[in-house]
Amino acid sequence: MPPRPRKGLRPPHCTIAIQHRFPCLICGHRQSTQMGNRMPSETPTHSRDHFHGLLNLEQQKRRAKDLLKSARASDAQALARCRKHLPENLINTPDTLRLADAQLAIARENGFSSWPKLKQHCDVLRERRRQAEAGTLPSLDTPDTVHIRCGSDIQHGLQLAGFVGTFQEFADPFCQGPLPEGSETEFLASRARFVSQAYGIELADATARQRLEYASLQDASNASRVVMWFEHDSYDQLILAYLLHHFATTLHHSDPASISLPDMRT
Repeated sequence: MPPRPRKGLRPPHCTIAIQHRFPCLICGHRQSTQMGNRMPSETPTHSRDHFHGLLNLEQQKRRAKDLLKSARASDAQALARCRKHLPENLINTPDTLRLADAQLAIARENGFSSWPKLKQHCDVLRERRRQAEAGTLPSLDTPDTVHIRCGSDIQHGLQLAGFVGTFQEFADPFCQGPLPEGSETEFLASRARFVSQAYGIELADATARQRLEYASLQDASNASRVVMWFEHDSYDQLILAYLLHHFATTLHHSDPASISLPDMRT
């Protein structure tokens, strides 16, 4: 099986994607890019030429292999298709094209920003069909439920299982670095500096990410239900302790049943 998306902050060589709606780092959801070319919408565009809602992953894998073979053979039509979605330097040296490049082109033809996005769409469709045939379509939460996790590693699984609420990531690594006393402004500034230095992130990016994550907690205080998905290691537990304190003082209603802590060991 392929490795799961990592929990928590990304290592220094990864690009941090800053956005205004969570899930923010999900491993592939609303990503930034280093290529500089235009990114299509995260929502499939339903192109009449390529996209069909009932995409079959194996079929798309074959299309990617066929495209790669034709492009490496300098087929003009294949190169034209690649040129719409890949950097020009790759098209100028088609013999260096990889399968991953062809898969990216196929995904973008179908209106997805990446191959993992296309694969996720196919996975969800397959699972939904299985559930429908078995008469077991789940009703696990509501759209106004907020799911919080200290990473993106379970987001795809939650969506695949049938959860429809909002996914939010809160991943300030409290088990690392200083936790100074003082005002909230001083505390957050100290945390942002540490994350920037420890993870090789520009301070402006670390601060922007921090603002989004902490602001999301304020939004979650208005939710009808908050589900916090945390394990039993110190990284998770210190973040969980912070979240429990936060919601104890900011939750905009008094129903204790609105806070859920699933057992991550099961």
